[in-house]
Amino acid sequence: MEHWFSIKPLFVFNGEIKKSLLLSDARNLTLSQYNKDIVKMNWAVKHQQVEDGIDYLIKHWNSERGVEQLRSRLKQAHWDGENTIFLGRNKDVLEIDATAQVNIKKVGGFFDTIDDWYGAIGNATLKVAVSGFTTTFNNSPYFIVEEVGFYLKDTYDFLSDKKWTGWGMSEPLGIWSKSGVLDKSKSSIYISSYTQGLFGSLAREFSGYVPVENDDFRAWQEKHNSGGDYIVFLLTFLFWWLILSPVSFPDNENSYSSYSHDGKWKLVTVPISPTTPLSFIQEMGDKSYVILFDSDSKYIGQSTPFCFMRMDDYNILFPSKTYKNVGVLPEDCDYDIPINEKKWWSKVIGFISY
Repeated sequence: MEHWFSIKPLFVFNGEIKKSLLLSDARNLTLSQYNKDIVKMNWAVKHQQVEDGIDYLIKHWNSERGVEQLRSRLKQAHWDGENTIFLGRNKDVLEIDATAQVNIKKVGGFFDTIDDWYGAIGNATLKVAVSGFTTTFNNSPYFIVEEVGFYLKDTYDFLSDKKWTGWGMSEPLGIWSKSGVLDKSKSSIYISSYTQGLFGSLAREFSGYVPVENDDFRAWQEKHNSGGDYIVFLLTFLFWWLILSPVSFPDNENSYSSYSHDGKWKLVTVPISPTTPLSFIQEMGDKSYVILFDSDSKYIGQSTPFCFMRMDDYNILFPSKTYKNVGVLPEDCDYDIPINEKKWWSKVIGFISY
């Protein structure tokens, strides 16, 4: 908010300007029209709205339309179906937004709990971008994903939505004092007391609190010729893609399941997914990994993502009174899976895929 107040002279979004700036090439924005340093993505990901959005996009970023958007980005970079094109190597968020973004999801809403996310962002567009390059194999084109990045794009403005202006109203921003904002429960009490004329009760229980609306900020802008609406960017890249993506999205059609004699455990042998340059080679070598489920199909964990072996002929050691893990022979790689505590990679993959 301090940045908004500091912009001089005033700059006001209307519906047309806001839409035009959001849809334009981000690299053409002037310095006063955006900020990529005030709000950090490591703060945003602590909130459920963003966590849920990232979880969704991790699983669906390469939807049919997402893949089509990726093709469009590649053609924009002059890909002809055979040449090598790199995307997402420049980690500047303006460059990423203009050249490597492939899918989006709206996060946050008016009916969310009032907290620091609600006050600072409210609702925004969560976007996913990819970093990688094109190649060909057996005369077919491939895009090798090296990293997946997530970022938020939002506007910091005081433009009321049509659902408010259609009724001749300004969008409410909460009931505030110097010490903070009332939650929705207390706001309901405040509004009820106000409409009933219980001003004495308001003075006793909510001293210093006043309703704030978008029009209050617009009036301040007009009075001081200051205050500028702008676009906010927050960016983070997930480097786990290089390590975990080959073992995060099981190919169920080409998997094989084995069961313990007591029926308590199911071990699934899964071929590696060719999502990175190294895993592309490993997949050609018929390398596999294993995933453990219990009798209720609950995900327990999986083998190491740092070593892979062929699974043509092997033995499975299911848990017993003397052995508390699931093990695999041969031991070319340590494929043990603990049943009581997940390894860190199983925790991440469990969040992503299960």
